Amino acid sequence: MSTQKDQNPNFLHNADGCRLDTRKLILKRQFDAQAKNFSSWSVTRNEEYMERYFEFIGFRKEDELLDVACGTGEFSIFCAGRIKGVHGIDISEGMIELAQRQARASGLTNLTFECHDVEHIPRASNSFAVVQCRSAFHHMESCPEVFKEMLRCCKPDGKLAVQDIMAYDDPKINSFFEALEKEIDVSHSATLHRQDFIDLFDQNRLGVNRSLAVEIELNFREYLGHAFQSESSLERISLLLEEGLKDGGISRFLYTNDNGELVLKRSVFLILGQKIE
Repeated sequence: MSTQKDQNPNFLHNADGCRLDTRKLILKRQFDAQAKNFSSWSVTRNEEYMERYFEFIGFRKEDELLDVACGTGEFSIFCAGRIKGVHGIDISEGMIELAQRQARASGLTNLTFECHDVEHIPRASNSFAVVQCRSAFHHMESCPEVFKEMLRCCKPDGKLAVQDIMAYDDPKINSFFEALEKEIDVSHSATLHRQDFIDLFDQNRLGVNRSLAVEIELNFREYLGHAFQSESSLERISLLLEEGLKDGGISRFLYTNDNGELVLKRSVFLILGQKIE
């Protein structure tokens, strides 16, 4: 990748010519560094999760999907074998390069991947029957802008879906886990509450077809391994774990299971709406 310095040192240009601010550069560099770890993570490749989400959205064979912040493309590839076509977009060249390699290996010819800032999606308005973003809103500082771009690219009567981790209800507990998440992955911005997701749909006059919250358990050591941490972050994570395991409220969501494994319990929220014009 070649980058060009802007007159403002807080900005650089991505390969597609879009100007990236400091926050997006941190996000992009982190994703570039951890693309292989992310792709090999069992949660990324969990076909049961992908199947449930596919069914939740209610895809039809004739649908074309825009997969926003597609990462290394596992869900795009999963869908491409079942629907008309898929286009994946992500800010990270490292993620997209790996997605392209995996797409070639799959032998599927009805999907494409491109590297772009998802706040500025280079696709015509009203182009896709389904537009979705999976496990990415917690990385974004400007979810409303991304959501509006998703909506713009969605066809009238098309479907728009979001899946992501959901904030804990208790402010103290949520504050602890937000601090922990930012040490695990520097690209973490903020986890949305259930109402935040609903508000995005309501404020854009999207009818909500259905929503669902599910609780999952994550092997903490494996979760740590899906991202890249500095030595200082690892030290802070160790201190946070020590603190959290002693706290009666936090330890309901961070604990050692019967197999002696450290487990992180999180809620995942799925929401599906329809564009009505």
